[in-house]
Amino acid sequence: MVRNVVRSALAWLFVASLGSGLALAGPGQGRAKGRPGGGGPNPELRKKIVERFDKDGDGKLSESERQAARAAREKRGAGGNRPNPERMKKVLERFDKDGDGKLSESERQAARAAREKRGKGKR
Repeated sequence: MVRNVVRSALAWLFVASLGSGLALAGPGQGRAKGRPGGGGPNPELRKKIVERFDKDGDGKLSESERQAARAAREKRGAGGNRPNPERMKKVLERFDKDGDGKLSESERQAARAAREKRGKGKR
């Protein structure tokens, strides 16, 4: 059971980290044009990242600003292929309401909503 919990949490965080990795990519990076959903990362997420890390106010992320955004992501534990097991465990403890060791769609939605609410409160 514990193995299943850890596996589910790892999978969930891996998928979540993929989204944040695409958001840090520059225009046209991260997705191939001409493919479904191609053309770049989520515009709303990219806008939030630019607002947070664009220190010179030019509306774009310079290389140093991108590095700062990546460093912040690493510090949060969403570092690409290195998910944070402690964070995954906490997510499951908090949101796995039925105790099956996995997050159902409704449990994932609750986790996303809480993450979004927490993110708005930090800024």
